[in-house]
Amino acid sequence: RIYMLKDRNTGLLPANTDYATLYKSLLAGNLHDATLNVAGGDGADDATRNAELSKIQSAEGWFINLDDENNPGGWLGEKGLAEPLILEGQIIVTTYTPNAVLATSCQPNLGIGKVYYMDILDATPTYPQTVDKRPQRHVTLKFPGPPPAPNVIITEDIANCIGADCTQLDLGLGIRKTYWYEVEK
Repeated sequence: RIYMLKDRNTGLLPANTDYATLYKSLLAGNLHDATLNVAGGDGADDATRNAELSKIQSAEGWFINLDDENNPGGWLGEKGLAEPLILEGQIIVTTYTPNAVLATSCQPNLGIGKVYYMDILDATPTYPQTVDKRPQRHVTLKFPGPPPAPNVIITEDIANCIGADCTQLDLGLGIRKTYWYEVEK
């Protein structure tokens, strides 16, 4: 699975905060199963989509199952082996599926690498922007084997590189400087 957990207590907390009361155990039932991509418009009408977005917003996070798209509920061993990248409100995650297709010759099967592009808030697809069906949350990488973590290269444009496989990203917000200021009270 790919998980996103919400931390709603990110502000400055008073010195006398009871952390045992503030932070509780997080169970799978507190998270929304976004595997079917209803929020992304996967065959849903507007009312169903809006209800799904409301459920995601009230949950303590979301998850998607890394199951076989050709056989929902089946698992081929797909797993994340590298850290994700969060960029302009989207999460970019690489996964690896070993031996997904049987080799047809005496050469070794190196498996399949994928990169997922999802909105951090609701797990809807973000790349390519024109597609919102569940299988299109990800792109299969050109090179076999376990993929490394995603990296961003910024020139005039923004490119996401997974090893030698680079894709230009159209994120909409463009390149901008961000500053961090520490304020004492």
